[in-house]
Amino acid sequence: LFGSLLAAGVADELFLTVSPRLAGRGAQGVRLGLVEGAELAPGSPVDGTLLGVRRDGEYLFLRYALSRPG
Repeated sequence: LFGSLLAAGVADELFLTVSPRLAGRGAQGVRLGLVEGAELAPGSPVDGTLLGVRRDGEYLFLRYALSRPG
């Protein structure tokens, strides 16, 4: 869904939480990424401008404004 919104140019903000837990992807399993179903870069990248940062314990909560260059 998020990839479709980005490709259509209708998503204008991204709220991203960074946690201190690392996870990987095995060769056999398929796990979705943040943007699925839309090829954005390098042909039509979406740039983010940092609007805010909050911290709670070991977590970071990031807020970005999204825009397409041009």
